[in-house]
Amino acid sequence: MQIGVGNLGGIVASNVFITNQAPLYKVGYGVCLAMILLCGVACTVFYLGLRLENAKRDGGGRDYRYENERADLENMGDDHPEFRYTL
Repeated sequence: MQIGVGNLGGIVASNVFITNQAPLYKVGYGVCLAMILLCGVACTVFYLGLRLENAKRDGGGRDYRYENERADLENMGDDHPEFRYTL
């Protein structure tokens, strides 16, 4: 998926770097700057979300997963209540 989305960058670039705006390409570089800022905001939100999830797990907010007798705790992966995301 990452490669596919990365390849979309070529499509976007061919439409935002307009030839008659050379050599400054204000729209093209503006779009690039906006995407970088969007990425920074998304990474910050993701980081905060992981911290909140770890805090919830530390407070026992995911312990209900132990109650299910059918749950195979050894095979839960990151759903396991003791799993913590590294930041």
